[in-house]
Amino acid sequence: MQRGDDGPVALLAWELGAGFGHARRLLTAARGLIAVGFRVRVCQRELWACAEEFLELGVPNFQAPHHRTQLPPGTTFRARGYADMMAVTGYQSVEGLLPTVLGWDALIDAVRPDVVVADYAPMLALAAHGRVPLVAIGDGFVLPPTEGDRFPVLRAGTAMADEAVLARNAGLVLVTRRQTGLVSLPKLIGGQARVVCTYPESDVYAGQRETPAAGPLTVPGARWPRLPGARYSSTSRPIFPIRPNSYRRSAIPGCRPRVSCATRPNRSARRCAPTESACTTGRRRLATRWPGPGSWCITAASARSNPASPPAARSSSCRAISSRR
Repeated sequence: MQRGDDGPVALLAWELGAGFGHARRLLTAARGLIAVGFRVRVCQRELWACAEEFLELGVPNFQAPHHRTQLPPGTTFRARGYADMMAVTGYQSVEGLLPTVLGWDALIDAVRPDVVVADYAPMLALAAHGRVPLVAIGDGFVLPPTEGDRFPVLRAGTAMADEAVLARNAGLVLVTRRQTGLVSLPKLIGGQARVVCTYPESDVYAGQRETPAAGPLTVPGARWPRLPGARYSSTSRPIFPIRPNSYRRSAIPGCRPRVSCATRPNRSARRCAPTESACTTGRRRLATRWPGPGSWCITAASARSNPASPPAARSSSCRAISSRR
């Protein structure tokens, strides 16, 4: 429970994505920041995600500003990479971007944070630019490499505006708000510091980062239990391409990895990403089903902490958000 009116203020925010992993990362960060004297405020896309836990900590829980889709009606959207997610949620046009950024401006004015911790929050990153230091956290996809001037393209998909257009629109919004100094979109999203909260084996940008992914934030410093004779399996329908051999090296000592890869018609490339994870010894199940690499890491890390209890059983509000995936 956070107490008192002294100490720096941290705004923890989640803007895009509808998953358990975002909320759990913010909850873990909140506990750590409170322990070292921060006053924490959280702003979430889904207010009910881990709401009971934030209430127990005494953390105010705000609603994150919503965006309006920039996709033409009737169009099927398939993102080619992070740039397309930025385009479809606002950066495609100044008119689509500015209202959401102004909403974040109002929250920053109200909370007056000394630091922002952002998980999958591209509009917040623009609002915080030049105003508040931003620490970016997230699993592999939501936190692209910052070394280049453009985001990597991960697959074929819907043609959205070029990144040069997105950068121009971001610059115009900054000028409107009397802010300047945008270097590049990857550096904007990466903030002043960043933590890639996934295993290197599940990072869609593995091999493109100067610094490998740090591992899940949910259970920092935890170690896998030894599980003689156990097997870890991942099966999936592909989302973004991950090297077929990525999951063949299990991160769990004593678990034998098994990977199922899907091949689309007329394509020879095999693409693997976990949506169902289980590590069992006899009939003892240590992890439950999750839909993507980010939540897979949360599941796996939680199994480290308490092998007998799947993470979805550890809190009612977090169980509710995970069951909606």
